Amino acid sequence: MMPALFFMLLALVAFVLTLDNANAGIAFYVIPDVDKITASVVNGALSQAFFSLSLGMGILITYGSYLSKETDIVGSAKFIALADSSVAFIAGLLILSAIFSFNPEVNPAELSNSSVSLIFVLLPKIFLALQTSIGFISASIVATLFFLLVFFAAITSLVSIIEVPVAFLIDEKKHSRKKALSTIAIYGGFLTILCALSFCMVSLFTEFVSYGGTTKSFFDIIMDLFYDTVLPLNGLLVCLFVSYRWKTHSLNHELSVGNDGFEGSLMQKYINFSLGTFIPIVLLAIFLNTVAQKYFAISLFGF
Repeated sequence: MMPALFFMLLALVAFVLTLDNANAGIAFYVIPDVDKITASVVNGALSQAFFSLSLGMGILITYGSYLSKETDIVGSAKFIALADSSVAFIAGLLILSAIFSFNPEVNPAELSNSSVSLIFVLLPKIFLALQTSIGFISASIVATLFFLLVFFAAITSLVSIIEVPVAFLIDEKKHSRKKALSTIAIYGGFLTILCALSFCMVSLFTEFVSYGGTTKSFFDIIMDLFYDTVLPLNGLLVCLFVSYRWKTHSLNHELSVGNDGFEGSLMQKYINFSLGTFIPIVLLAIFLNTVAQKYFAISLFGF
């Protein structure tokens, strides 16, 4: 399923790049603007990386408990990082090229205010433009298959997220899997309804609370707390636990299982050094700046 979605994504990119003014989108996407790199941008990029790679939320730890002893953890981590970064880059190329193609007069300064809903706005336009090349029926089939694959990809991601609390209820609370899933469905469904009501449906949830100099909805609180704040914090705690509580020799032993060449390798030295030094420092700085910006409207780094 995922390979099919990836190749369809590549095909859509190839088509979009043939449209007028797509080059402007490529230039905007790949040419860096150093002046735009602020603490807020770094915070957002880090939060997205943590979310996309399932870091800081227990997913990889939970899935790791199901791995066999023959699995090469280091090799798998490299592949996951490479695949995730590749798909993210290609998706960005698709969306940015489409934006500048369908709206040549777009103001780049306003793009930072865009959200993930862009995919549901621009993809239908791309499929409509595809009709001129392959016809209405063929374009409709492609669109149906693409959104169907996206749906199943989203479901598999949801399964990985749900597995963390489900595993906790099964292992710690001794619930059956059916009872654990039912419990998560009830609580998750309730929170989902509250989040949906936050989008201008009920004023109580739309203007739920004020902090950081602005009014926040219930959904904004969920995003600020569990997306921007908790993920880097959990990543920091995991680094500290591995380096100073579990100890690097235990980490090296586990990573060597399934990878006989890991001991003494450059990768081992890099992992041991980075986890005990600059990675916790960077995560701590990002976490503190996120808290200061999100909840007190203060930038600790002045930019």
